[in-house]
Formats: sequence, C-alpha cells, structure tokens
Amino acid sequence: MCKMQKLYLYKNQIGDAGVEALAKAATCGALQKLEMLWLNGNNIGDGGCTALAAAAASGALASITVLRLSSNKIGDAGMIKFSEACAGGAMALLQASSLPTAFSLIPETWHAHSPDSDVLFGVQYAGP
Repeated sequence: MCKMQKLYLYKNQIGDAGVEALAKAATCGALQKLEMLWLNGNNIGDGGCTALAAAAASGALASITVLRLSSNKIGDAGMIKFSEACAGGAMALLQASSLPTAFSLIPETWHAHSPDSDVLFGVQYAGP
C-alpha cells in the first residue's frame, strides 16, 4: 500500500486520460492514505471528473480532505457525477475551503448551478 498523503499535479495538463489512470490506481488501493490532491489547471473534463467520482464512490479516496479542481473544463455532467458521489457518502472528510468556491470550483461554475450559495446540485454545503 502506498503511504503517499499529498499529490500535487497542479498545471501538469494530465487531462481526462491522466485522471482516469489516477482513478484506476486509486480503485486498486494505491492511494488509500491520500489526503490532499491538487488537480487544478489540468484540462480535466467531464470524463475525468466522472472517473474521479466513480473512484470516490467506491471508497478509494476516503481519506481525501483537500481536493483542488479549479481551472479545468469540467461541465455539468462531470459535476453532477461528482456531486452524486459526495451525496452518497464519498469523500466524507472533504472540506470546502471557502463558501463561494466550495471544492475549489471556479466561482462561475458554483453560481451557475445553485441559486442558493449553500447548496450545490441539491447537496447541502457542510462547511464551517
């Protein structure tokens, strides 16, 4: 088992293929201790976010407390899958860093989908 707790992939342009490979590794148990994952600035789209959500839903990313996804190309379909995984109990330790940009989403993405700044896709914000 890998003991890695932090993985910084900021601006590495890994795209969907890179996140899909990361998600596959996670579901095989390679990232059980991972607490912090920086994926911002990587051209990740709906496919990558969906793969990440599936890995999270399987319990493979249960230790994650910090996840950065800003500056990617994640649309509605990817965020819906991610939100559904979180609503189902995935990444229960995940902490939102700030209300307007919960989960480090681009602020426009947050506000475009939720008229209530405390709710994202029907999932109640559980921040401080």
